[in-house]
Amino acid sequence: MTGGGRQEAIVVVGGGPAGAAAACRLARAGRSPLLLERDTGPRHAICGEFLSVEAQAYLADLGVDARALGGAPIQSLRLVEGARVAETALPFPALGLSRRVLDEALLRQAAADGATVVRGASVRAVRPDGPDFVIETSGHGDIRARTLFLASGKHDIRGVRRFTAGTTDDLVGFKTHLIPAPAQIGALEGAIELILFSGGYAGLQTIEGGMANLCLLVRRRTFERMGRTWETLLDHLMATCPHLRDRLDGAAG
Repeated sequence: MTGGGRQEAIVVVGGGPAGAAAACRLARAGRSPLLLERDTGPRHAICGEFLSVEAQAYLADLGVDARALGGAPIQSLRLVEGARVAETALPFPALGLSRRVLDEALLRQAAADGATVVRGASVRAVRPDGPDFVIETSGHGDIRARTLFLASGKHDIRGVRRFTAGTTDDLVGFKTHLIPAPAQIGALEGAIELILFSGGYAGLQTIEGGMANLCLLVRRRTFERMGRTWETLLDHLMATCPHLRDRLDGAAG
């Protein structure tokens, strides 16, 4: 070792699904990883929150039962454009489960498997130092690791920027949870609705606890043309898509 700092064999940066799953696997292999998660408690993520049958199988292999966590069953897909609606059965049973619930379950599983999970550890930078990586954190000092797993998602960390060649950077994402009116929750139950509009698309589905997740992606130039606020974008969608307007009528935010 050529400098100070806590020494760890393996450090995982990021406590989302990728980081927590890696920590589970490493812990079960007897490697006792340290997982650093910047958030101190449960948090939301901009995500469609749709779990395919493959995703459910991966989670089950890690010891996480998405259905037991309250995942809402989804059996069909509705494709919506304007006033037109087409529906088809999915080739597999899917579930709707919020990332807030899923991520916490995965972190609990990682800790149960033997990983050390540190919450509120924001990583500011990573730098190589001989055979090690030095991980600069906020509030937890420097940590040295022989092996580093970077699972920070869209968040760049100084010294270990992501490779973004060939990716798109002109999309803006939004998500909100809501409680639909009783008639609408009944109509939405069991389906995921993909709503197409010029410059983007939205997804609407039920999740646990009688809630629904509305998540959408829109091209940046479309968003700017619509006033650059969530409210003006939603107003546009409500005006041009009667199906979505009906779904959100009487919903509680």
